[in-house]
Amino acid sequence: VWDLNRGVLAAKISASEDQTFLSLASITGQDGQNNGDNDDTKRNYYILTRHGPKLLVQEYQSSNNKLVRKIKSGKWDGGDDDGADVDGNDVQSNLLASLVVTASRVVVRTKGHGIRIMDKDSGKKMGKIKIKASSSAAECP
Repeated sequence: VWDLNRGVLAAKISASEDQTFLSLASITGQDGQNNGDNDDTKRNYYILTRHGPKLLVQEYQSSNNKLVRKIKSGKWDGGDDDGADVDGNDVQSNLLASLVVTASRVVVRTKGHGIRIMDKDSGKKMGKIKIKASSSAAECP
């Protein structure tokens, strides 16, 4: 994790053998700065991880890089049908999942499962959007 204000490595987070890092997100304001007020939770960063079949969003304090909590985010369906080695180290595996965090929501997108929306404060699932594959390819003239 890099501190972009100082241009230095702020922390290095290691994964266990059965854990894969898939995506990283933080909350930023319109000016690119963290929405700080006096609420430390707005300065935290979030990592989407896979532990075996489980997907978790881990919330870390940016001030000391301590794990605050884990938010259950569904199950991994394998997702390696495109031949990608899903160990988090290649470009293909990083395209299989993404994470967005807003002031009130955590949004996880995974290939094959669609989009899952959770409340940021409680971690409870608020909704799920299934994405259906198109049966015909659109042609551009």
